[in-house]
Amino acid sequence: MEKKPEQPNMTLQNLTFAVLLAIAIGWLLVIGQNIILPIIAAFIVVYIFVETDKLVGKLPGISKLPDWVRKFVIYVVFIGLLAGLISLFTVTIQELIAHSGTYQKNLVQIFSQVTDLVGEEHLPSWDELRAKIIGAINIPAWLGWVTAQLSSASGFIFLIAIYVAFIFGERSSFSQKLTAAFPDPVKAARAQQIISEINTKVGQYLGAKTLVNVILGLVSYVIMLAFGLDYAGFWALLIALLNYIPYIGSIFGVLLPVLLSVVQFVSWPWSLALFVLLITAQTIMGNMVEPLLVGRKVNQSAFVVLVALAFWSSLWGVSGAILAVPMTSILGIIFGEVPALRPLAVFMAEDVEADKTWIKRRFKVR
Repeated sequence: MEKKPEQPNMTLQNLTFAVLLAIAIGWLLVIGQNIILPIIAAFIVVYIFVETDKLVGKLPGISKLPDWVRKFVIYVVFIGLLAGLISLFTVTIQELIAHSGTYQKNLVQIFSQVTDLVGEEHLPSWDELRAKIIGAINIPAWLGWVTAQLSSASGFIFLIAIYVAFIFGERSSFSQKLTAAFPDPVKAARAQQIISEINTKVGQYLGAKTLVNVILGLVSYVIMLAFGLDYAGFWALLIALLNYIPYIGSIFGVLLPVLLSVVQFVSWPWSLALFVLLITAQTIMGNMVEPLLVGRKVNQSAFVVLVALAFWSSLWGVSGAILAVPMTSILGIIFGEVPALRPLAVFMAEDVEADKTWIKRRFKVR
């Protein structure tokens, strides 16, 4: 009886290919950041567009409008919001620079109050120390750096707007292209199922998260306006945008306007009261309203979110931090469809039993 030839060890070979592929993808993500990041950001914006289109389509009268009309109106509103956003940021930064001298004087006054409180006898060479600190905290220089960053971001935002127009316009023909790309009906149906699941989960998450951030921004605006904080609208918008970043975004969203209040009011009790109210609004939205609206739409564990936040922000900075949750959600869905990577999808989930359809289809659990 003839012996069958020994099969090569495919496990080591597959592992080697997987490691090399991961390295190549990582290198591509870093080197091709300027090309890849606007495309991914455009797809994320399109998800928000689709959820907005679904919501607007349910309104009386509007549902009868042609599909292309609704899409065109949504895109025009998007362009208007982008233009308003860039204009608001630019004007506010310019006004902050114009008033930076006053803020710098108030900063000196704050250190003087600290000196009187602590007592100069306990702080040898305090004048020299204070001069170094004031020199380090150069508000005009910081604001000038922010202006430069904003100018460079304008081109990036414009590129995203162009991509969004084409992706949003061609989305309806994607199913037809998918069928043509996969002549095998089984493979085409499977690819369509994966894409549909990604669209549903990521779209619902981004739609609900955007609604939460809008509500949080409005509440924060009312609070800051009541306190008389300068540029309350700017800070409210910044709070809403930073809240897309898990955990740390909400912290920075509160700290930035509170720090301005310190150099504007030169009153610790007033700034402390503002901080308490803003952090209360963040806590209520994060622990009560957001779970009701967002729920388990992406089903990611807190640890996975933290790791994803560290990974994507190290690759793409603030943009990566904002995209961390949707990008990781997409990877989790894809991992679930690849037999060798399914265990990763399970460990990434917060609650494996949260989605019975997902479990039955991928892991054959009855």
